[in-house]
Amino acid sequence: TAPSYRCPAPIVQNISITILATLPATPKISTIGHDLIRKTANEMAATFAEDQYGRKVDRCLSDTLLKFGGGMILGSVFSLVFFKRRAWPIIMGSGFGVGVAYNNCERSLNSAK
Repeated sequence: TAPSYRCPAPIVQNISITILATLPATPKISTIGHDLIRKTANEMAATFAEDQYGRKVDRCLSDTLLKFGGGMILGSVFSLVFFKRRAWPIIMGSGFGVGVAYNNCERSLNSAK
């Protein structure tokens, strides 16, 4: 457990501050197994490329959801404030969000890196 200290100032005597001492973890020395050494460079590169593609797709999906939601919220605010509660600002804001996300995803997935 972490030690608890009381502040000596008379104004804040009842406030106790708990200090958590977090030390950096000691680095572990890992050993490479013989089965990992036997893998060819092509197999390791293929696995890495698949993982990289999966990360890009995950990032695209989360980006799309965030931009769609942001566009919907912005469209809702504009609809309530300026356009007498019409539906088209909400649809337009959502469409802009999806369009920007699509552009970002296309650029990300078609990049060479």
